Amino acid sequence: MTEPKLELHEETRAHVPGGAETLPVPLLFPDRTDGSWPGETWEDHEAFFRGLLGDVEEPTVPYGVAEVGEREIGEARLLAEERLAVRLWTRARSLGVSTSSLCHVAWALVLARATGRRDVVFGTVLAGSEGEGGEARPLADTLPARVHLGSLGVEATVRATHALLAELLRHRRAPLALAQRCSGVPAPTPLFTSLFSYRDGGSARPDDAAWTGPAGTSCPVTLSVDDGGEGLWLSARVAAPAGAMRVCRMMRTALERLVEALEVSPGRALGSIDVLPEEERRQVVEEWNATAAAYPRDAC
Repeated sequence: MTEPKLELHEETRAHVPGGAETLPVPLLFPDRTDGSWPGETWEDHEAFFRGLLGDVEEPTVPYGVAEVGEREIGEARLLAEERLAVRLWTRARSLGVSTSSLCHVAWALVLARATGRRDVVFGTVLAGSEGEGGEARPLADTLPARVHLGSLGVEATVRATHALLAELLRHRRAPLALAQRCSGVPAPTPLFTSLFSYRDGGSARPDDAAWTGPAGTSCPVTLSVDDGGEGLWLSARVAAPAGAMRVCRMMRTALERLVEALEVSPGRALGSIDVLPEEERRQVVEEWNATAAAYPRDAC
């Protein structure tokens, strides 16, 4: 069901000559803000989010930072080259899922490394549009997404995440506060402190005037993927001990290793994929453990 859309001045012109009776019956304000839409009910939203989040009792807090506070926010952008993007697009098409679904799973891998958890929840920005008569208006809603990094295979997790995103789109008008109340995390503790956004931006680039990331949010860690058609731009805003560029590099590594697993061993457990870039792994495993020293000959 759709409702007629009239500009304010058109309604005014209808009232002046006494033609108010020709206007559609307006919806009451509570009916516009109760989180429902024709065909949806508050009970539907609550049942869905209780099933998704009811057993979540701990928040997903990357790097242990729960709020921005007075922290300085670092920003970084990194391009995942076209060759990697083509592999992601190709694999997504072969599985019948969206590239966004693959990127959501990759972000879950990054969060698992940043939190030490194998069951992560994060905010996802659901973008879309709706309208009639060729006139569409953009929509952007944030809801929690949940990804398990257990023994389930990589391909199975991608398919499950794709199905979850489809369900979230169906419930995208539900208030975020309702979703958080349906979890086992007691208020006022936040359910998550990271935000993810994927946008299919055509030929957009980070330096284009039309490009927008998840700026202005209160989450300490945010990352957006802008699919520009010739590669994927990764943009991070981080108010945490880890730098924004480090988060971007981890995300690029997660995308590389995720698509490699889908190509070579789709049944591999998702939780077995590591997202540390090779240079960082070398630093942690080799350089920081290079503690060998010459033993003095004259020591007793």
